[in-house]
Formats: sequence, structure tokens, C-alpha cells
Amino acid sequence: AATVTVQTEKTPLQIALPEGYCALDEKNEGHKKIIDYAKGQSQGQNEVLVLSAPCAETDELATGKIKSLSTSFIVLAPTQAKGLDLTGQESKSLTGVCQDLKRASGGGSSEPDLGRLEAQVAAVLEHLKSGDLVPIGLYREGAGYCMNGFALKRDGADGKPRPSVILSGMAVWKGVMVQALHTIVYGERLYLQRDIEALESNLQ
Repeated sequence: AATVTVQTEKTPLQIALPEGYCALDEKNEGHKKIIDYAKGQSQGQNEVLVLSAPCAETDELATGKIKSLSTSFIVLAPTQAKGLDLTGQESKSLTGVCQDLKRASGGGSSEPDLGRLEAQVAAVLEHLKSGDLVPIGLYREGAGYCMNGFALKRDGADGKPRPSVILSGMAVWKGVMVQALHTIVYGERLYLQRDIEALESNLQ
């Protein structure tokens, strides 16, 4: 998988991207519009460290063939933790935010059966209306990270509503608190277990 090195206030971070993803480049006008939009959505609460998407989409975005992304992986740094060195305090510093993620997860088990969860989410997505956002009952945590997930209907590249999932994770990397958001639009089949395990591996 590709990696991107970003300079935070405290230290450089090497961020691994999902397989087949490329980082957006602010020097490209099409890319910059999406990055600026993501920064605007953060409303000063988060610093955008890296924004990436499947390489095929980033190429089409760069040439103007498409104007938006259906699937993305973004890593943010909460501004409230800016300048703090959380080295050695990873679990303690995440206690509050992980409790919030757990509450928002819809009562998810910390050790869900991912195969069963995938089938449950597939059933939920069939009945979702466009714009609905519901927790999928996922909550996982480990040393220095935690994550949850939501299902929604989102327009795909063809403009038609597609089953989608947002996986959200919090972690402390090299003493820096980060949030990773993976928004995935699926086709005929959910590869939810694969994507949960990939994000979890990334967060560790």
C-alpha cells in the first residue's frame, strides 16, 4: 500500500493508505477543490492531514472527468489536541473519545463476529432511504485506538444511490491524536470485513 508522510506540529507521520488509493494533491485544481471542501466541513475543529481515494477516481478528478468523490479515506488531527505530546498516554488520552464512539455505535460488541456483521449490514442497507445514517453495531478497540461504523445510502459515481459505510477510528500515532474516516461505496457485494480489518490494522 502507498504511504504519505505529513508534517504535524510535533513530528512527521507516515500514513498508510488503503490498497489502491492515491493521495489528493493541492497543486491540482480539481483535487484542491475537494481538499478545500473537506477543510471547510471540519470548521476549524480538525486539521486535514491527508485526503485520498481510489487512484482511478483521483485521476478522473484531476482531469475534470468527475467533480466529486464517492469513496474516500481521510486522516484528521483534532485541533483541541494540537501541540500535545501524548506519548505514553495513548489509552488514557483516548478514554473520553472512545467512550463517545462506543455510545454512538448502537451497542456494538468489542469483539463482533465480522462475517455475521457483514450480513446484518447488507440487510440494513437494503431498506435505507437516501440520506439515512444508522450505526451498524460495530465497536472495536485496542492499545491506542478505537473505531465504530455507520451505514448510509450515498450516490455513486453514476449518480445512483449505492450502499455505503463510514468507518471511523481514533488513534494516537507518535504522540499525535488522529481520526481516520473511511467512506466506502459498495457495488454488488459488501467487503465490510476486509475494510474493517484494514482500518484496524492502519490504526494500530
